[in-house]
Amino acid sequence: MNNTLLKHLYSTTSKVLLTQTDRINENFEKADKIIIWIVGFSIGIFVLLISQKAENPLIINLTNEISIFSLTVVIFGLIFRIFSFFTQIKYSTIVTGFVSFSEGFSNSPEILETREITDKDSAEDLIEYLKLDFGEQVEDKNVSQMDSKNKKIYRGFLLNYYNLLKEPIDAEKQLEKFTTNFALHFGFSKAYMEKRIYNESKIKWNGIIFRITLYISMLLFFLTIGIFIFGVGTVLNQLIENNCGTV
Repeated sequence: MNNTLLKHLYSTTSKVLLTQTDRINENFEKADKIIIWIVGFSIGIFVLLISQKAENPLIINLTNEISIFSLTVVIFGLIFRIFSFFTQIKYSTIVTGFVSFSEGFSNSPEILETREITDKDSAEDLIEYLKLDFGEQVEDKNVSQMDSKNKKIYRGFLLNYYNLLKEPIDAEKQLEKFTTNFALHFGFSKAYMEKRIYNESKIKWNGIIFRITLYISMLLFFLTIGIFIFGVGTVLNQLIENNCGTV
């Protein structure tokens, strides 16, 4: 079984994905720092308004507006950080799963391809399969000269021999043994491991959830910044109008 191209694609993609992951994590960290600074500044403004009595009539009139803007920024900032946290966890899970699979697949040895024997395969066919698949030379028993009963018995022997040679290199059985052993070491049930490995719908839903949380995180990020800028701009505009009006 030749999977040279597929192995190359998985290997290359996993390396690119890991590099891209570092950049994505850096972007999330930068976004977190921006939100932390904005939220901290908003909390400071709110605490200052609550703890001190402002003498400026304009500030007194804008106390409610400033408080609302500050608390809204804090709330949206905290929600953003929650979604950002879950988005990074989900992305990390997806990348870890894909990279692990890619590394395992791209470094796997070429497995000898065997065939499924059916009732249509005769004893002569089995002799040929043993030679082609395993390099086994079977002694010529003059199968064509055998009666139907002996031919059936001999075919049964050949089939058992073929399956005996096939079993150690059967990829599905090897994977089943690995899954069972892994589950035993970590205390998982076999059903749980099979569900984790073969459940394509779960893999798909992980990607969908990641996309949704990523979109919400981006939306909350820009909303938080927008509300902060709008609030600061409103206060600044009122201060300018008040000062210009008194001049």
